[in-house]
Amino acid sequence: MKDTYKLPQTNKPSTKIKIRLFWKDSLNNKEGTYDTEVPTDEMGTPDMFMWNDGDYSCDCNRSIFFYGLDPTEEGLYYECGEKYLNIYKVAVLD
Repeated sequence: MKDTYKLPQTNKPSTKIKIRLFWKDSLNNKEGTYDTEVPTDEMGTPDMFMWNDGDYSCDCNRSIFFYGLDPTEEGLYYECGEKYLNIYKVAVLD
């Protein structure tokens, strides 16, 4: 499933900012948030490459971030792919 969110603009170009990701797990019908840092580009837009196209776009990796531990310990297992863990909103915390 492709992420569906609009990126917020900041007034902090070429730096790191704190953001909150709002996510949904369509496999287990759960929702949550995840706080992290990302760089911004020269216009102040959060650079979401790792979350959109990099390693963090895959359900197997997102499950580790979003659930905060090894998901297999919770009886959850996500194969590689972009099928269940969707980011639907991004908020700037700084």
